[in-house]
Amino acid sequence: MVVGEPLIAVLSEPIEHEGDAMDVNVVTDVVVTLRKLNDKRALEPLEAEIERRDEQTRAVIALSLGSFGDMRAVEPLLNLLYDEEALIRRAAAYALGDLGDQRAVGPLMAILDDSDFETRSNVVKALGLLGDRRAVPPLIAALQQQEPLYRRVFIIEALDRLGDVCAVDALLERLQDPCEEKEVRAAAIEVLGHFGAKRAVPPLLSCLYDRGDDMVYEMRWRAAVALGQIGDTQAIVPLRAFLSDPEPVMRMAVSGALRQLEMVRVVASPLS
Repeated sequence: MVVGEPLIAVLSEPIEHEGDAMDVNVVTDVVVTLRKLNDKRALEPLEAEIERRDEQTRAVIALSLGSFGDMRAVEPLLNLLYDEEALIRRAAAYALGDLGDQRAVGPLMAILDDSDFETRSNVVKALGLLGDRRAVPPLIAALQQQEPLYRRVFIIEALDRLGDVCAVDALLERLQDPCEEKEVRAAAIEVLGHFGAKRAVPPLLSCLYDRGDDMVYEMRWRAAVALGQIGDTQAIVPLRAFLSDPEPVMRMAVSGALRQLEMVRVVASPLS
């Protein structure tokens, strides 16, 4: 008998206590063990069970379908994106991000406006992981909607992964909106630095002069780091004024940014 066969058989056993939490624990333990054994034969019984188990167990199964790295799981997971239970849609979106198959991009974009917040958040994360820049315009559109704070942060992180500078204008809009949450502005600062967006230099320099709570101080040092990453040497003189900033993290960020910018200036200088 092959080692994994008794475990696979467990997945097809009749449910004695439907909805019992033990069902979830059993399926989870079996799947974890099969994954360690790298036994992908569990996919078929898992697919068979997805429609007849209780909601929590179905969600565990959906997540499990993505954990084996087997692209045969893509189609059943795509079908689960339209399940009536939000928990199942969340799990399916998460699993599709894990699998990384481009077939999921269109269906995921189609449910960016799902009625469930957690599903929408998992869709955003999955689109970032899939790395297909077709997702950039709908993500930018979602960023401009009145979404909860952390979903806007998730959107900015996804745009960072996708690496398309078409997002710069939307990120600058978030940064320069005085009504925007500080966490969202801080996320936008970080990504503008990653993108090397020179148009962001003036608003980033303005951030250096802000004063306030801990989140404002974080925005300040993130702005200094971003200025170093962008590499515009016009920021050297303004940054030097903050070498004696009272905040140690800020001083470190400014010093690092100045080192980067001085290197850029040396490289750009004509040979004597």
